[in-house]
Amino acid sequence: MLYNLQSKTRRGTELLDELASVLSNLYSFNSEGDLDFVSTIILLRRYWDEVRGHVDKGNTECRSEFIRILRKMAILHSKTNIPVACAARVIACHVESSYLNDEEARLVQCITGIHIDRAASFVQAKSTGA
Repeated sequence: MLYNLQSKTRRGTELLDELASVLSNLYSFNSEGDLDFVSTIILLRRYWDEVRGHVDKGNTECRSEFIRILRKMAILHSKTNIPVACAARVIACHVESSYLNDEEARLVQCITGIHIDRAASFVQAKSTGA
């Protein structure tokens, strides 16, 4: 039991490190890159909202598979489309950290939540013409 608790604590730290490696890119996108990032965040978040119903019913394999797919997506796009790769990593970190219960995981939740909310605000502003 102690091993499992330590493992999850380390995972929160690993997620924070993973997210930190992405953050430097998030503020260097041009307008097209920012649009790619925002649209990818919105689409992946909507898909996760659909999948989460299955996970909440106890299907943790579904959550694990979703995270694996996001990580593969980030790797595949890391050379060709950095904004899409960053968005996939942000959502993967957000989803995984939401199932951990340590201080680092909560920090990851806050940081990813800010970027998810920023993407939603960007879309809202574009739709209202602001």
